[in-house]
Amino acid sequence: MFSTVTSQISFVNFTDGNRVQMASSMIRQSQCLVNAELPLIIPENAFVRGQSFTVQLAPKDGQVIDKHNYAVVVKYNDDEEDVFILDDLFECDLKIGDTFKKNDVIVRHKSYDPKYQLIKFGVNANVMFAVPEAKTHEDAVIITKHGQSLFEYEYPVKIVYELPAENTLIQVSPKLRPGMTFQTGEEILTISKYSSSLASLFNMQVNKDHASLPFTVTNIFTYVDPKTNFLQYQPESTKKFFETFSTSYKKYDKQILQRYLKRSFSFDSSAFIVIYGVARLLPKPGDKFANLWGNKGVASSVGEKEYHLYDRNYDIRMPIHVVHTPVGIPSRMNLGQVIYMSLGYLLKYVVPKKLVSLKHLSDKVNFLVKFYATIDRKYAKKLVSLLKSLNEKQIKQMISEIESEGFRIIVSQFTYNMFEKIDKLYKELNVDPYFYCEEMNQMIGGGVIYTMLLEHLAFKKLKHTSYSSVDKKTLQPLDGQRMGEMEMWTLASYDALNFLKESLTIRSDDILAKSKVISDLIRTGNSSLKTKLNPSTYLLFKAYMSLLGVEFLEDEE
Repeated sequence: MFSTVTSQISFVNFTDGNRVQMASSMIRQSQCLVNAELPLIIPENAFVRGQSFTVQLAPKDGQVIDKHNYAVVVKYNDDEEDVFILDDLFECDLKIGDTFKKNDVIVRHKSYDPKYQLIKFGVNANVMFAVPEAKTHEDAVIITKHGQSLFEYEYPVKIVYELPAENTLIQVSPKLRPGMTFQTGEEILTISKYSSSLASLFNMQVNKDHASLPFTVTNIFTYVDPKTNFLQYQPESTKKFFETFSTSYKKYDKQILQRYLKRSFSFDSSAFIVIYGVARLLPKPGDKFANLWGNKGVASSVGEKEYHLYDRNYDIRMPIHVVHTPVGIPSRMNLGQVIYMSLGYLLKYVVPKKLVSLKHLSDKVNFLVKFYATIDRKYAKKLVSLLKSLNEKQIKQMISEIESEGFRIIVSQFTYNMFEKIDKLYKELNVDPYFYCEEMNQMIGGGVIYTMLLEHLAFKKLKHTSYSSVDKKTLQPLDGQRMGEMEMWTLASYDALNFLKESLTIRSDDILAKSKVISDLIRTGNSSLKTKLNPSTYLLFKAYMSLLGVEFLEDEE
């Protein structure tokens, strides 16, 4: 009934079907975060380890016999050998000599949590719904400084240098080895080109390459003409690893691993240095955020102002990570996020605060069971049976984790009467359904919502403008970025108004102005953007005029 991805959405029956489809697409496009967390509220069908691409499972029992920075060699109990390949964002927790059982995780993605056997694709962000300084227009969100550091993400880096075969002197940075970190603008290598005569050495051409992103090197290898010895140009650790392959693992073909190293290149007898790494970056204006219920939008601004919500009853001062517009709730009918927001606040802040205030262990256990029973009796019974199987020391450890990390619960895929249940909890715990915002000096709605940063990153979408053919139906450019709603808010957040004007007019459906611009470019090399009111801009104006209740003049005044 549910896909692997859709089963991650809690309170799915409180969300419009179209929004559920959007949410499942957003989850697949989530960016790997450095500080990724599991949701505080986990649906019962979210445990889908065996169907996930984030893990490689053992087909049978065996033992790890060798390990390298991009491969794990295993030997099964029937003496068959196998190799599991690692990548930049994948890792292996097993060590040489460790044994494993069938269906145990051998290689896992960094976003996979081995303890809970779940995928971490976002963070439990503190949010509020307000329109501060008109920065949350339509679907756009504001990311505060606290939120920017929370959404720090990892981005794979691959740098390829093609090296001339002769008359070249290459000097690489002493830092260029696995595990070392480069900063933006730091020199990676210097290539000096010279002729064969000794006199021209003093007139050599020097080309220096610098890092465009801060990144940590994970792997380096060199590739040369296939006729030469491949291993001759590898680091010492790789040489030793392949020597072991040749002598010890005779059943396994080392050519497979060599093909992995040489993947995704069309070599033409030139030499290459290939550097793999992982960059750690912070979100910027224009980056796209989403939650599990189909709400998505670009960041209109980052870090301009801090916001805090204050709970007077519990003396909790909650720093805000994401600011949403209130328009995004009723018009989208994704009320699941409202349930998560309200219940998430209790789980992250109120329950730990309440547990700390209780002195006796029995009181803490009774409070947790009673709280859980109000939400989902089925899983409250499972919590009781779990507590009965633990000794006093283990229960204290469990409660200590809840007090520091929050109360993480599992709920049924379909949960009903959730608004009544949350209202009951708020009254029993004496929690107000709204907060006082210190910076805005007014009462504001807010809480905790599981939020993701998506792969639609602004720095990946920088493109040159071009004038070429357009689609006959949509009149959108065929070879460039389609101008949609999200792109419009991104350009507005960067104040790229000239490009925005061009995209909504001559690059869209103002055919006459577009023809004029192209003819001017061909004849004179210059062009001036003079456009009339094209159909898409006309519709935009009509929408705004109807909202404001202002009459639209047909003579374009």
